[in-house]
Amino acid sequence: MAEKVKIFVVDDDNLTIDLLEKPMVDSGFLNFVGRANSGEECLEKLVNKPVDLVIMDVNMPGIDGIETATRLLEMRKRDAPKIIFLTVYGDYDYTQKAFSLNASILGKNIGIAYLLETIKRVMQGEIVINPNPNGIIKQDSNAKLKFVLKNLLKPAQIEIACLIHNGRTADEIAAKLASNTHHINNQKKEIYKRLKPLKDNINAASLGAIMERSGICEPLELNNIDTLLAQIRRG
Repeated sequence: MAEKVKIFVVDDDNLTIDLLEKPMVDSGFLNFVGRANSGEECLEKLVNKPVDLVIMDVNMPGIDGIETATRLLEMRKRDAPKIIFLTVYGDYDYTQKAFSLNASILGKNIGIAYLLETIKRVMQGEIVINPNPNGIIKQDSNAKLKFVLKNLLKPAQIEIACLIHNGRTADEIAAKLASNTHHINNQKKEIYKRLKPLKDNINAASLGAIMERSGICEPLELNNIDTLLAQIRRG
């Protein structure tokens, strides 16, 4: 029989830990080895304690979960536990910080069944990103796409990609960004190259669809809708 995963939970709310402890114990593959109500208490208890995985609340009094995990991983370099953050905030900054620590991040209301399944995936080496504060069981692929794009493209390239998404030509983009058309065309090629893992044959149409789905761009402004509605009503 495989050894159970030693799990430690950190949250300033004991009720939250209580609600997690029983299903974890009942899961059959987890060994609940302790709890802490603050980042400071977590670091004190885990100096030498054997632990495979830490479930960490992000928002806590004193040092928050991100800082606690940063110090914990520094303190336990030789036997660093895996980290899953729990959060009620769908904030990109938290997601980026979790990703930089090779940690996973989930919405607090994601549901115990999903959490247990995620623990199995994390212990197999996956990083799971799903900080949806509403606790949707299926991962929000649009939010994940937005996260991926922000890591694949530079901010200036995202701006150009959004302008392409809005139907702007290279000349129009160059004029808007006070650049030159040659530079914009080179940037378009670089954008297509960077996004190749998402889709083999990237063109303006597929790029526009990707940017639209991610929700990363400002909505396209259509100025004549009211006029058209008036014409339709008259017709």
